[in-house]
Amino acid sequence: MLRIVRDIYTDTNGKISINACGGICSAEDAWSALQAGATTIQLYTGLIYRGPGLVAHVNRELNKLLEKSDYKSIQEVTGTEHN
Repeated sequence: MLRIVRDIYTDTNGKISINACGGICSAEDAWSALQAGATTIQLYTGLIYRGPGLVAHVNRELNKLLEKSDYKSIQEVTGTEHN
């Protein structure tokens, strides 16, 4: 998924929205997808294994990662590994 997100982001110069889907089970996974160029994150398999509480958990942990970073919003994270 990360390779595909990176490729699409690069091929489109970051000018389209990219939904990262597949292999996201934690805030760290979501953060990596955002850095690769995703503008949205989709959880599915993680919900099956960890239940609906995963959504709130990922949101809380993403907020913690954001607070530790130099970014003011999640949107600012998108594509940062390409800079």
